[in-house]
Amino acid sequence: MKSPTLSFLTKSLLACGPVVSPPGSACAQPFHVLHAFTDGLDGANPLGGLMQDSAGNLYGTTIQGGADIDGNVFQIAPDGTQTTLYSFAGGTDGRKPEAGVIADAAGNLYGTTYYGGAGCDCGTVFKLAPTGTETVLHAFNGRDGANPYAGLVIDRNNNLYGTTVSGGTEDNGVIYKVTPNGREKLLHTFSGGTDGAIPYAGLILYRGNLYGTAIIGGAHNSGVVFELNPKGAFKVIHAFTGGRNAAYPEGGVIADNQGNLYGTTRGGGDGFGTVYKLSPAGTETVLHKFNGATDGSQPYAGLAADAAGNLYGATVAGGAQQGYGTIFKVAADGTFSRLHTFTDGADGAYPEGGVIAGGKKVFGVAYAGGAKLWGTVFEIPQ
Repeated sequence: MKSPTLSFLTKSLLACGPVVSPPGSACAQPFHVLHAFTDGLDGANPLGGLMQDSAGNLYGTTIQGGADIDGNVFQIAPDGTQTTLYSFAGGTDGRKPEAGVIADAAGNLYGTTYYGGAGCDCGTVFKLAPTGTETVLHAFNGRDGANPYAGLVIDRNNNLYGTTVSGGTEDNGVIYKVTPNGREKLLHTFSGGTDGAIPYAGLILYRGNLYGTAIIGGAHNSGVVFELNPKGAFKVIHAFTGGRNAAYPEGGVIADNQGNLYGTTRGGGDGFGTVYKLSPAGTETVLHKFNGATDGSQPYAGLAADAAGNLYGATVAGGAQQGYGTIFKVAADGTFSRLHTFTDGADGAYPEGGVIAGGKKVFGVAYAGGAKLWGTVFEIPQ
């Protein structure tokens, strides 16, 4: 599992030939589709982010398709070969995994489904063994949370931590912990007041504390960044003010070695979202304001970063090609670069899952478009 700190790759962007090239092309491309989903066994509409293992294999989920049309967990090999690892059957099994997966040291994968599970159709936390055996570790019942939109983070003892967008006593979402044997514990229930509400994003573990975001609520009703320490003490470390500043953080945060946090908001700035930095004291700096046109609009997901402090992300709208989204870079000095504009053609459209960085490439998923119109997995050399 990759660390949330800024420790990824160095830039060496190569370009030759067409913008979108097939897997196996001998020439390095600025944008390369690794897989185009077909809405068959391979799935359709990847919404969550990706994970990469030490061998370069990518892992993710789709919310549709698979053997029972309720989504799947997939693997993409470095050469673009796609393998469906598990197809969700709905019902108690869970359905519609809207987030990606993480792994433990033994190669087990863990994730969430937005719906399904025993009882109220409120979603699940699942484990997928290397053999392909799936185990539902926890089914939400509403009181303990409902509808986990985000994925998980894991600690050294294989305890899992995550968020739900609804459920809890105020139906504003919760932060939860699930032990390896499937026992769930509520760590915080959002009130919708100054603590925030509706945590779409997942969490990071950093220096023993959990950090995350809630998209609304807070002192200005524009969302918050929060900290939860091991003793269970919850603290808002920043309340977004909106206006020309950042507002409505749908994506989570990453951290650097100095304790600064970085993320995106889907609102604020010029009205189209921002990239922001928070100091350890909670001081906000807007690093970029999207213009809603060529550079993109509405970054739903969080960021990835390299060792030099460059940040990478995606917007689900805007761009030069009819508003299908962009991939962008914000350099350590604040310089903004657009790395790709989606066309809703072979490259895909609407990269809601954001990007990850590994080796010398940036990887991501597009929710729609591609050769079969059901989304893509892509890479961009760096």
